[in-house]
Amino acid sequence: MAATAVAPVVPVVPVVPVVPVVPVVPVVPVVPVVPVLLVEVLVLVVLVLVVVVVVTGGAVAADSEAAEVIWASPPPTPSFSTNSVSASRTL
Repeated sequence: MAATAVAPVVPVVPVVPVVPVVPVVPVVPVVPVVPVLLVEVLVLVVLVLVVVVVVTGGAVAADSEAAEVIWASPPPTPSFSTNSVSASRTL
């Protein structure tokens, strides 16, 4: 038997091209701060009003109706005194 020479096995390493990594900056839309705060304040005011009406059982609405009735009545006529005091201002 003759010995046959076996060639050494050289592993083939694939060549990976080097791609430069570009940092991706996310685009954040610029939202003005004032309208956002205004909307938040309005939402809080509405929530507070809803809570007040629910807790008081509508008593606030009844009071406002009574205030309208009082406001609709004519104001009392003032009475003026004949004794008038003149105030003098000294520097």
